[in-house]
Amino acid sequence: MVDFVCEHKKGLDGKVLIDATNNFGAPSMNSWPDISKIVPNGHLYRAFNSLGVDVFANPELGGEKADLFYAGPDGAPNEKVERLIEDAGLRPIRVGGTEQVDVVDGVLRLWFTLAQSRGRRIAFKLISD
Repeated sequence: MVDFVCEHKKGLDGKVLIDATNNFGAPSMNSWPDISKIVPNGHLYRAFNSLGVDVFANPELGGEKADLFYAGPDGAPNEKVERLIEDAGLRPIRVGGTEQVDVVDGVLRLWFTLAQSRGRRIAFKLISD
């Protein structure tokens, strides 16, 4: 991801960027710090990293649309990210701004832990009144 961003940084400046990488074994699960330095004017989001490919292929489980937790700036670019998540068949749940990227990575760690014993066709649902 970082190499791609470096190679195309001029074209990515000011664009909506979604970091969906999972850097297992690295100090950070995401590429957020590197990407934000390379493209400082990009609208960077952390999304599409906390569910398995089996869920993305069919995001309805038990008759319910799976939720996708994400983090990133508020404002107009956020609407594009939410539309993309909805177009993928998921319900977008924004956990907060850029300071919440690690929370989204925590959702990944929880999914990965549960998938080892329950299988990969699992997802999360936020329920509230």
